[in-house]
Order: sequence, then structure tokens, then C-alpha cells
Amino acid sequence: MKRSKLAYGLFILVFLAVVSLGAQPCYSKPLETIKIGALLPLSGDWSEAGRGAQAALAAGVGQVNHYLAASGLRLEIDIRDTEGKPAKALAELASLAQQGTRIAIGPMSSEEAKVLNEYASGHSILLVSPSATATELSKKDNFFRVIPTDWNQADGLIKIMDREGVTHFAVVYYDDVFGRGFCEQMKTAALKSGKQMLGGIPLASSPDYVSTAGELDRLTQTADPAKTAIVLIGPGKQAAEFVKSVSPASPAAGMKWFAGAEIIGSKDFVADKSVAAFAAGARMEGLSIGYNGIALDALPSINYFLNGAADISPFALTTWDSLWLIAETCRQNPEADVDALKATLTATAKEFRNSYGLINTMDDNGDTVSARFMRYQLYATGNGNYDWRCKGHYVNPSISAPFIRTIEPGIAKNGGVVRVGAILPLRGDTALEGKEVQAVLELAAASFNKYASDNGSGIKIELVVEDTASNPQTAKAVTRKLLDQGVKNFIGAVSSSELAAVEPLLRSRDALAISPMSTAPSLSKKDHIYRLIMNDGYQAQALASLAKRDGIKNVVVLYRDEVYGQDLLKTFSAAYDGKVFPLGYNAGDGNLDQLLARAEQLVASAGEDNTAVLVIAYNEITEILRLKPDSNLNSVPWYGTDSIALQGALCSDGTAAGVAARVGLTAVGYSAYGNYFDPLYHVINYQLADKIHHQIKESSVAAFDALWMIGCAYLENGAAADNKKIAAYVQKAVFRGVSGLVALDAYGDRSIGYYRIYRFNEAKDGQYRWTNIGLYSLDYAKKGIIEINK
Repeated sequence: MKRSKLAYGLFILVFLAVVSLGAQPCYSKPLETIKIGALLPLSGDWSEAGRGAQAALAAGVGQVNHYLAASGLRLEIDIRDTEGKPAKALAELASLAQQGTRIAIGPMSSEEAKVLNEYASGHSILLVSPSATATELSKKDNFFRVIPTDWNQADGLIKIMDREGVTHFAVVYYDDVFGRGFCEQMKTAALKSGKQMLGGIPLASSPDYVSTAGELDRLTQTADPAKTAIVLIGPGKQAAEFVKSVSPASPAAGMKWFAGAEIIGSKDFVADKSVAAFAAGARMEGLSIGYNGIALDALPSINYFLNGAADISPFALTTWDSLWLIAETCRQNPEADVDALKATLTATAKEFRNSYGLINTMDDNGDTVSARFMRYQLYATGNGNYDWRCKGHYVNPSISAPFIRTIEPGIAKNGGVVRVGAILPLRGDTALEGKEVQAVLELAAASFNKYASDNGSGIKIELVVEDTASNPQTAKAVTRKLLDQGVKNFIGAVSSSELAAVEPLLRSRDALAISPMSTAPSLSKKDHIYRLIMNDGYQAQALASLAKRDGIKNVVVLYRDEVYGQDLLKTFSAAYDGKVFPLGYNAGDGNLDQLLARAEQLVASAGEDNTAVLVIAYNEITEILRLKPDSNLNSVPWYGTDSIALQGALCSDGTAAGVAARVGLTAVGYSAYGNYFDPLYHVINYQLADKIHHQIKESSVAAFDALWMIGCAYLENGAAADNKKIAAYVQKAVFRGVSGLVALDAYGDRSIGYYRIYRFNEAKDGQYRWTNIGLYSLDYAKKGIIEINK
């Protein structure tokens, strides 16, 4: 991303203003400020990494402070330029310590970290580094890393060499803790793989690299160029200077070249056309954290939320991870001493989903054990330009063996506008959900269109929104209208009754639809309708498990008599081993008094001791809960479904809220995240705070992934692709999205997820709130497990 000096100066001024103000919305109570430091090399050899980290903090501080405000906290960041020099970094850390700072992001280089770690441990300061990777730093101290160690990069490079037929290699490395350590890791990996490392050549900080290039010539003089590679490790600027010293006649010039993450994706490295031409000719490739190129999933949207910071440096992503991990650690234990902070940080990391889509579990030394590196190669793009292109990825999930995949999807040249119909309830009973989904889709379209444009694609998503008014017949009419206009991709309908009404139309026109919220099991079919939420067969299991745990033997079910309510009643009755007494109603008929009278009779005959009420309703729950004081329904526990969980309307109705709290209304709500902490969910809430003035449902966030799934399918296949190709892309096994991992079953329904268990309570301040009291898990590790918070 290019900036003029004036633009960059304005950027810094805005950044400083954001950091000092915290960028949080207005709240009536003053927020407790937690000051953290940031030790970044804004000048010197590692300045490209420092600038990217600085930009990430500028974008991220407002996001974390918006999230922390609900807990009465805010972060203030004090950024110090270390110049990439250990002595300067130590002086700045000492200055931060004198001001009482307990946590700092950085340092970024391993050389700095080696010097700072002892001081940090001696002065009770916690360091969280986004980029220092040397394995010799793995110790039980106050130093933690959100980036995998160099072992992962070395392992990945060896695996790529296996595919390329490379049997020998030489390493040219920057002569510091990082470079020397990386060279040792390559030597160890070579021994394990049966490859031969010809030797390692140190690269000094001096720009005169003629003698170094000569040493490389001597090392590779007799090597087979078809089976020998060069591995270049160091900052982009210094690596570029070294490449200039390599003669075209050098034996190494005809070999395959690999590079470390600091070079891969570096703008500094390819700024000189002669350097870029050499690297492209050597088919230089390597591993780096980032989403430049094409990833074909929704996680590249992170760069949109970072205002392009990752275009400056891939370590912008891990800096953003560091900031969020610190924010959540401080939220959980703001007054903790350093030992308690370390314990909280490690525990939080085990449930923290990082920017490359993996859980950020740390080992006993505070090192992140999972890794996902994108694999990039430098190509000539024509007109004298060069670019890093994605070739696949290396993944170490930590729970299984690491693997590398070669994937070169590329961008289809066939661009154009792709119209996507959004059939949403903007009025009526489900208008709240409809407006949430609309706001999420607009954000998703903006981020996707920028991503496509940045990657040279002419694909552009155009949203066409139609209001269903929460009415199945209206949904059918607006869907027909869009189909007649040539729209063949839809997001929606939101409710199962509306989706059931439009399903025959979609099927007859061979159209594709992705619903973020429909859950009726009767709609689970092998068609081109996909749902990014688990169907109600799973919700029924969660509710049945909850009732069984509570010792309930009889359940009176008040259900809305339409597809959603009918299907959920049926699946609950099948999952529950007690007695079920169903009572259906039609919303808006004004017969709720009669319904409640019949419910009172059933409770009286069944007995209050082991009986509960389950409500399958929408906004009418507030009317249902306006019970008479002497009603026996006040004496039994109540359960609710995902259409009730977190309803804000209930909180604002004093009469209904009082009853809900008295009967301990407990509802389950679908969660894509479970107990895992995913910053992107909170970033979406931050981005839409001006439009949606409450916490957005997790199922609404799935609409973001729905749009990106359609968009990525067209990126791969071109704007003229038929729906069979688009459907094949959507149906494929996994998609890493903002709403977590999307895995679909044979019927196109989400197959893994969670249900949070919420209880409606009156808080000490007299306000009514939904409180998360537990979780029902349906993921790879836990199938059908219910856990109640202690």
C-alpha cells in the first residue's frame, strides 16, 4: 500500500489521536485505563515489520476498547521505537517500567528479545511478541509468543523441498539470534529428512556483500543445480542488498531459492526491479503469515478490518492477535500481579482463535504450538512488475502431524457484477434478525469487493435487498421478482417458514440460496439450499439434555404453529424421554389467554414438582410471559429456544421481564464459537455499532460467511460460472469463516457447532439481563456434552 509523505504523516497523527483517546464509544461511567507498552522497530533494519505492527495497533485499539467498555475497561498504548537495536529496546522497556507498565507488545526481533527477557522477568513485566521466533528463546520466563517458533518454518521448507526434488541446500542467514537459530533449525531438519545442508553463511549488517556472495559461490560450485537450493534468511532490505551482489554467472543463480517470512511478502525486497527479477527467476518461495494472494475463505477480511495494515507486513496480523489476547487477559483479571497475568494469558490462549484460524494454545514456555503459514512464490506479472502469489499453505494443527498443501487456485479472468438477492424480514416479528443480517451483509460485501479488487479481480458483489415483512407469502413474491430479474444467488430466507415457502421457486429455477438462520429439519434436503446453522434436531437434543439434567419429567410445549415450531416440537418429542404436552398457537390471533389457561390445566394435572414449560416463540414471548400473579405457571421452570435467547425486547418489558426472571427462563442459543474467544465476532459488532445498538446474534454473523462463500466461488470460477460450479464450491468440506469453521453435512447444513445456555436474571443494579450459564457442545472433541458454569 503506497502512501505519500503527507498522507503517512496524517496517518500517524490520526493514530496518535486514536491511541490517546482509546476510540471507545461514550459511556456514562468513567472507564478504568490499563496502560500497555509496544516495543516496535519503527526505524532500522526491521522497520517494515514495525510499521505494519504500528498500523495494526492503530486499527485494533478502537476495536478492543469497544469490547472492553462493557467491563468498564480501556487500553492505552504507549508505542516506543526500538530502532531494532537491543540497547535501545532495553532503555525503552526500562522507561515503561518506571511508568508502571506491566505488559508490553514486543519486542519484534529475537535479538532484542534475548536482551530484554531477563529485565522483564526481574521487573515483573509481561512481554508478548508477535514476531520473535528464535527457538533459543523458549524458556519459562515472562516472554510469550503468538507466532510459532522457527521449527515450523524449517519443517515447512523441508517439506516443500521434498516436493521440488531438492536434496541439498545452503543457508545464507542474517547474523543475529534469529538468523543463527534459523540456520540451526534447518540443519536439524535436514538431518531428520535425509537432506544434506552444504553449510551456513552469515550475513553481516554491512551492505557490502561481495565477499558473502563469493563464499556462496565456493559452497555451491560442484552442487547439482537441479537438486540444490539456497535458503535466504533475514530482513527484506538486507536480503535485497545481498541478492544484488550475486552474479548471474554464480552457480547459485541457477538454483531454486527459498526465503524466510521476513522476506516473503516484503515490499522492501521487491522495491528494486533487479532484485525482484533475480528472485522471480530463481522461483523464490517460502512461508509467511498473511492473506496476500488468494486464500478462498473469509479470513482475509481481517486485513479490511486492519485498514490494510497487513499489506505493510504480515506481522500486523500477529500484532493484532497480541493486542486482543492481552485485552481479553486484562478483562478477565485486570488487577492481577504478573504471575496471575501469566496464568490467565496461558489459559485464555487455549481458547483464543487467532488470525490464521487456529486455536492459539501455548506450551509451558509460552510458545504458540499451532501454525498456519501461507506458501508464496514471487512471479513476474508483466510490464516489469512482480508480485508474491499464494501457492498453498503449511499447517501444524498441534493435535496432529504438520502437513503442507500445494494449491494454486488463481483468480478467474472473467470479471463482472454478481447480483446477490438478500430476502430479509425488515418488518414484522423477525425484523430484528433481518436488520442484523442486512447490516452484516453490507459489511461483508464492502470487505469482499475490496479484497477482490486488491487481488486483480473484476468480480464485484452487488446486494439486492428485498423485505419479506416476516411473511412467507411476501417472501415468495419478492423471491419471484428477483428470479424474474435474473438473480440466481440468494442469502435468506431467514426464518424456516419463509424458506419453506420459497424453496419450490428456488428449486424450479435451479437457484442457490444460503440461509444464515433457518433451522427446520424438514428442510434438510440434497438441493442447492445451504444453511450456516445447525438444524433443530441438534437444538432439540440440547433442550432435552437440559431438561433431563434438571430432573424434569413433564414438559408443556407452547409452540408457534408453523414450520419452525412444528419441526422443533417433533424433534424435541423424539429426543426427550419424558412426557410432552403440546399446545400450538397462531401468532397474532389474540388467543394467548386461552393458550395459557390450557397450559395451567396441564401443569395442574401433571404436578408442579417435575414439570416445566418450553416456549417455541418469537417476539410474542413478551406477551406470553405477562402471566397473572396467581397462575401456577409462575411456579414451574421455563425453557426457551434460540428464537428467544438474548431477546432484547424482553429486557425492556418490565412485567414480562419480572416473570421471566421469577421462572428462571433458560434458553439455548446457537453459537459458532462455543467457549472459544474469537476477536472477529467482536470486531463485527464494533464495525456495526452505529447501525446495530446491541450485541449481534452469532447466527447473524454467519451471513458474512454466506456472502464470502458465494463471492469466493465466483473468484475461482469467473462471473459467468453456472450455479453447479458455485454450488460445488459452497458444498465443499470446510470454509474458514468469520463465524468459525463452516463444515456442511450431506444436506448442506452446518455439522459442527455449539449451543450456549442462557438464563434470564435480574441483576443487582435492577436491570434484567441474559447470562450465559453453560454450553452444549457438538464439535469434533465433544459430541452431545452439556457443561454448566460453576
